[in-house]
Amino acid sequence: MSKITLSNIGSIPDNPTSAANTIDTNNATIQAAFDNTLSRDGTSPNTMASTLDMDSNRIVNLPAPVGLTEPLRLTDANTLNGGGTIQAIPTGGTSGQVLTKNSSTNYDVSWSASTSTGRTQLLANRTYYVRTGGNDSNTGLVNDDAHALATFNKGIDLISALDFNGFNVTLMAGNVGATYTNNPILINKAWAGTGLLTIDLNGGTVTSNTTKALLNTIIIPNAGATFGTGPGNILVQNGTLSSSVFSAVQNAGVGTLLIGANMSLQYAEYALEATGTGAIINVGSGTYNILASTGTGLVGALYGASVYAVSTVFNITGNISSTAGTFYALDAGIIAATSCSFTGAGVVTGPRFLADAGIIETVGGLNLIPGSSAGYAINGGVYKNSTGTAAQPAMNVSSTAGYGFFTPAANQFGIAVGGTNQLDYGITNASKWTFNAVPVTTTLASTSSLTFLTNTSGLAATVTSGQKWGFGTETNPQATFVVSNNVTTGLVVSGAMASFIAADSNSALVRLDTYGTGVNSSFVLNSSRGTAASPTSSQNGDILGFFQAAGRANSTSPSAGNGLAAFASENYTLTTTGAYLQALITNTGTTNRIPSVTFQASGGLSIGGQTLGAPANDPGAGGLNITGTATLNSAVATPAGGSTSARLLFGTTAGFGIYYGSGAPTVSAAQGSIYIRSDGSSTSTRLYVNTTGSTTWTNFTSAT
Repeated sequence: MSKITLSNIGSIPDNPTSAANTIDTNNATIQAAFDNTLSRDGTSPNTMASTLDMDSNRIVNLPAPVGLTEPLRLTDANTLNGGGTIQAIPTGGTSGQVLTKNSSTNYDVSWSASTSTGRTQLLANRTYYVRTGGNDSNTGLVNDDAHALATFNKGIDLISALDFNGFNVTLMAGNVGATYTNNPILINKAWAGTGLLTIDLNGGTVTSNTTKALLNTIIIPNAGATFGTGPGNILVQNGTLSSSVFSAVQNAGVGTLLIGANMSLQYAEYALEATGTGAIINVGSGTYNILASTGTGLVGALYGASVYAVSTVFNITGNISSTAGTFYALDAGIIAATSCSFTGAGVVTGPRFLADAGIIETVGGLNLIPGSSAGYAINGGVYKNSTGTAAQPAMNVSSTAGYGFFTPAANQFGIAVGGTNQLDYGITNASKWTFNAVPVTTTLASTSSLTFLTNTSGLAATVTSGQKWGFGTETNPQATFVVSNNVTTGLVVSGAMASFIAADSNSALVRLDTYGTGVNSSFVLNSSRGTAASPTSSQNGDILGFFQAAGRANSTSPSAGNGLAAFASENYTLTTTGAYLQALITNTGTTNRIPSVTFQASGGLSIGGQTLGAPANDPGAGGLNITGTATLNSAVATPAGGSTSARLLFGTTAGFGIYYGSGAPTVSAAQGSIYIRSDGSSTSTRLYVNTTGSTTWTNFTSAT
């Protein structure tokens, strides 16, 4: 059947126009037909618009396929099949399942489910083998060197790609009793689904000189907390774990790591270590051999982690030494050892336990856990002894002082951090509190008091029920500060509320320091009538404040105070608060305290002739009143001819005043000034007046 139809042209001379149109139509038909064919050289268009039917004819000389959409040749299929014929796909299977290798045998495959995460979902239990002669490029599914893995970590890699789907997986040491040198088990990748991972050492030994022998850092999927139960747990059994640098076993993930039967442990940090909130190590009821080791402790529960041991026998076959404690619970860590025991010939040195803000609970008393020294609890830590004996309540560390809580005597509670037989803090049922720095003592305070003791058995401070505070030694004050209404006679002035007493042969100093702009150091003295709860106004004559200095006449009686006192000069109101100051002295040969100078409320100054608290002889503002003899320069020799330092000046005129001296005046003074001559022997040589404002003086002649 022709694919195109062409029209005949007819007579061109007779019908030239019709012929030309026919030729054009035929050419268009031919062009369209060519465009609908495949081009050998790829000229476009060159794509199929419908199915290509080879009618049983072959396509030959195809190249090897390189793209995903290129045709597969028979030779290519033979190559993919190892040169043999393609085997039949297993029958059965359901939607969504994938082909999975069952073993290393060729074509041994079966259908299995595939999870949405791409993990292989198990339909049966599975075992991976690790052998000393294995290779990590093997599948690990057969226990021989040709198929087994070389490292436990490669086994963890393969296991992490699985969905356990409720089935169990075993990572098995393929060689019986072999040593896997520096081949630690690091569980750092998680799998999916429920099921138990068992690590069976098959009587062998796993060592590590770089990290833990067995370390888990993952969140164990669906982990339970009970030994032997709970899907998703990890169980290690039947062998020895040894680390020369760190712990033998550490669970630093979340979930339960089960320590099964027939295990031996050797360590440089902990035999069993659980670290971090949610990390649990559960030790079974078998016998566990502890080989010779030196580390932080045998069992450690740190930072919110837990270690549980039930009916466990720790058989210590070699000497072990613990720097913290055989059992060590730190920062909310919990160690619960129920019905546990310790056997073996090994010697254990170090504290029996240390509960540092953690909890250790045992059944068997304070000496259950082996060690060369007593265990202790600090920072709120608790060692809970569940035997319930009367001598050891559940929260006690010891009945004698050491480190932690203890009971110094009946009805007393003590805290010690300084060593054997030392009480650092004590409380009794008689309202006694003691803070004690005295070595080797358990002295408590007297009834209803708080006592501080120094490290020389002296009294550092005491607070009694009478609201008395004392710092230092009352019988021999050492920089003492006392606050009291009634203290030992001679220690402070009667009625004093505060007293500072220096040590013998030392000066007493009260110093106030301030720094910065607009600040100052001040003593502020306030006095008023009434009470502190309801003060009333000060009245005329009331003492507002008093700075005084006094000595002693004997060992018990201080003298009357000398100093400066402020008095109210009127009854106080919101608009009237006058005051005057009096300087108080005691005349020689008397014990009477009198005012020598009064700074009047008017602004005047009165010297002498005053009564304490009675500001008489007020000269008024700017005035001076002197009662008694006034002497000017009594200690200076009378100058010859006068001097500018021997004069009494008046007003604002420079040099205007009264001058004195011996002999005729020669001193320069203001005009009108007077000169008194000390050695004038006649009526014309006793008194002179300055007439020029310089050194010219005119004598004044008296009648006699």
